[in-house]
Parts: sequence; C-alpha cells; structure tokens
Amino acid sequence: MSSFGRLLRIREPSRRLAAAAVHALRTKHNISITTPGITPSAFFGAHLRVAADATKAGWTGYEEQSAFLLDFADEVHLKTLYVTSESEPAETFRADATKRGAVALAKEDLLDEAETEALRAMTWDQQALVDYEVLLRATAFGGIELSSFAWNVALRRHVMSWSGRKAWEGVKQGAGMNFKDEYSRLRGEKGSYPLFVEAMWP
Repeated sequence: MSSFGRLLRIREPSRRLAAAAVHALRTKHNISITTPGITPSAFFGAHLRVAADATKAGWTGYEEQSAFLLDFADEVHLKTLYVTSESEPAETFRADATKRGAVALAKEDLLDEAETEALRAMTWDQQALVDYEVLLRATAFGGIELSSFAWNVALRRHVMSWSGRKAWEGVKQGAGMNFKDEYSRLRGEKGSYPLFVEAMWP
C-alpha cells in the first residue's frame, strides 16, 4: 500500500514550485521545517472545497467547512494555515482566520514573480499537484469526505501513522468525522464513500 501509489511520480515542475512554497514558509514566515515528510509544530493544511461545481452538487457549504478547519487548527495550536481553494473563498477564509489570530496563506502568497508565472502557465490540475505536495508536509490536515483530493492527501499521510488502526474505522458513528488519525481529519460521517478507501493507492 505504501509504495504502489508512488510508481507514478508527480512531475518536477509541480514539485519544484511546491518546494519553493515550503521554503518560503520556512524563511519568510519563520516556520520550522527541517525534516522530510510530516513536520511537527509547523503549519496547518486546509483544503476548502467550495467551487461552483461543489455548490451545485449540494456539497457541504463554506460556513461548515471553514468552521471545521479553523476549529481543528485551534485544537492543534497551529496559527499558520496553508489553504487550497478558489480565490474568493480563500480571501474569506483568510479574513476568518485573522479573527482567530491566525494567518492563512495560499501558494500564490509564497511564490516569487517568476515562480508565479510558471504556476499560471500550468493547468488547473497541475496547480493542484503543487498544493498536494505542500499539504503532505503539513503538521495537521483537514478536508471534507466528498473530495477525492482530500481523501488522497489524507490516505497518503496515513501511511506515516503510528496508531496501528485504519483512520476511517476508528471514528465514532454520528461524530461528524469520516477519517481521523494523528495527522489528518475529514469532515463527514463514518462509512460514507467507502470507494475512496478501496480504490485509492496512496
């Protein structure tokens, strides 16, 4: 499980921009990131999925998602948040984070001019791979159960878990959580969307 999903590697341009974003977190925002993999006491990774297609499909709205993510960040005492979302919701989330004494940053805030131009030349999916690589390094990560992207990040991070149990089985029924380990949480209900677990190779 821990190696099959890595047979196809993310291409270097996306990985290079992700590395630049992580470097900027460390040097410009004084975040201690010194070890490979998940970094303790560094930053919170927030995947906010409220695009027009998600809204049209009746997915969980902004208020519920943002409250879940900000509460989670507060719980783990992380005040620097890396957020992945469309520009308008990201700005709203940034303002809501500020009210809690936190700073929310997107990749566009961390890249220099040349790196931003390289990012804009990428397709939407290629840009998402930059976020994916950065989120793998976060101390804690939060998302929603409806997003395959969030599941992919959480499952990849779960490979590093020392809990000894499956994160999607250890949650309580009716607790509003579909996935929970020491590194990641997905808002939802236990047992929903089992195909994500069965079909993904992190």
